[in-house]
Amino acid sequence: MNKLLFSWLRRLHVSLLLLLAVPASAQRLVQSISSDWLFRKGELTTGSDGWEKVSLPHTWNATDVLDDEPGYYRGVGTYKKTLTVPADWQRRRVFLRFEGPIKKPRCT
Repeated sequence: MNKLLFSWLRRLHVSLLLLLAVPASAQRLVQSISSDWLFRKGELTTGSDGWEKVSLPHTWNATDVLDDEPGYYRGVGTYKKTLTVPADWQRRRVFLRFEGPIKKPRCT
């Protein structure tokens, strides 16, 4: 009888885990924010001068090898993007996942 009860409880446990896992995965929404970024060499500024429209991933010193200046630019590079969050997301947990920042990334 103990084996029968244990087997039944085990099936119930697995079934409950499966039922609880479905709503969590159904609520997840994954969206790419890789397009329509603005980039400029230098610190973040409020003006609109010097910004270039790019998509991520982006290598901002890739053309340094093609210009007449010696070496690669190793200064600060700034990316910016404005995200609009829908009002119905107010009580949701939202995560941003960045897969490529090299050094000292900062999100403001």
